[in-house]
Amino acid sequence: MTEATGEGRLIRAAGIAMAALWIGSAAVLMMPRTAHAQDDSAVSSDIGVATNKPDVDDNDAVTETDANVAAPNVAAANIAGSWTGTVSDKRFEGGTFSITFTQSPSGKIVGVTVWELTFGVNSVGGLGNGHVKGDKLAATLDDNETKKKCRMILSGKVTVSDDVAQEIAGKYSLKGCFKPNSSGTFDLTPSA
Repeated sequence: MTEATGEGRLIRAAGIAMAALWIGSAAVLMMPRTAHAQDDSAVSSDIGVATNKPDVDDNDAVTETDANVAAPNVAAANIAGSWTGTVSDKRFEGGTFSITFTQSPSGKIVGVTVWELTFGVNSVGGLGNGHVKGDKLAATLDDNETKKKCRMILSGKVTVSDDVAQEIAGKYSLKGCFKPNSSGTFDLTPSA
């Protein structure tokens, strides 16, 4: 009988230990989790810190969020002046695009004093602003003359040769300008 009592105690002790382990595991799973922010000054630029360029592939339209994303601290290409070129639109096919940029002394902030996008007899245009980070341009252009809020959001790459900007090419989206909204690509060169 003492042998059976000893086995019973051992089984009971094992059962209590298993129950305690199960309750402890459940308590850990129910505890709130916290996230801790990392000071980005501790991140070395030598390890390939991701750039904050707009995330756009061939099938995506540029979003307003893309145009407002801050990029790393890189010398900005000088794009001040007038540019003209063409667009290839998913809805309207070909068109023309002209834009004039001003640029802050640091080169990072750009103003758009005039822009015009034309598809045959349809055109929109107005003012805008944006930023240049290295060879990346992001801008939001508004046409306040239309009944609805017409906005063109663009994201492009500036090609520089011998410290002179030669071309700006990229993607754009049109919102509230025509029905339905549209998007496409643009290619600009400095005006003569």
